[in-house]
Amino acid sequence: MVPCNLAEDVFIPEHEQFDIVYVETEAKLFNQETGEKISRPKKEKYRIRVFEQMDKKGYFKGKTVKILHDPRLEQEVEYEKQKTNGTRTTETD
Repeated sequence: MVPCNLAEDVFIPEHEQFDIVYVETEAKLFNQETGEKISRPKKEKYRIRVFEQMDKKGYFKGKTVKILHDPRLEQEVEYEKQKTNGTRTTETD
């Protein structure tokens, strides 16, 4: 298990670190009589392409979405490390 890159208290399996987006979604619902919040957030996971399509199509409209782990950030950090260290390799054939 490895920690998420955007949430400290959430851990994910190592094999899902680079291709799964973890989010916490909540469609807020309130009791009409008391005004008490009755909805609860739920954690969901999506493949990167599926998450992008759902976001583009408006699936998350009206919901509060908190991204817990975004593998695209991991890839950017790794690329920057390689770029600054000069260890980035290119194949020439």
